[in-house]
Amino acid sequence: MKSKLNGTLPIRLTAGQDSLTFEVRKKGPGGKALTDKRTAIADFVATRLNPQDIPAIRTAQASMRIVDEMVQRELRTLERSPEYSNAMAKIQELQRPILDAIGLNLRTMLNTFLPDVTAVQLEVRDRYRGMNECEIVVDDGTATDLRHKGDGVQSLRR
Repeated sequence: MKSKLNGTLPIRLTAGQDSLTFEVRKKGPGGKALTDKRTAIADFVATRLNPQDIPAIRTAQASMRIVDEMVQRELRTLERSPEYSNAMAKIQELQRPILDAIGLNLRTMLNTFLPDVTAVQLEVRDRYRGMNECEIVVDDGTATDLRHKGDGVQSLRR
């Protein structure tokens, strides 16, 4: 911006239900020049703010969802790092034999009732929490997520 500020730039951000306004409130020398650059300043501020709508009354689950969203957003920036990508690939490589063994075990159990099942494949769905949730794909002629199979197949997982 090429401005001689003392480290503080007074701004006003006003948010309404259907409106958002941004103004530079610098008075005196340089005030007009900074006001003329308000779009660039607003862009700078927008990349550093993360406004959240937090209800006055909320459950622990709602609060956890807000924190989860913050964590996921910040971790997405980390995913662009080659070091992170390499680490995730190594984790997936280490998990693969375990997931494959469980899939084979599940296929064997399902074959007792469903002889058409040729494969069961597991994939970790939530990369931020490790083994929090798995996607289970059952191939009985059509490879499909277990959640989308019929009630008969789904009832065998209980």
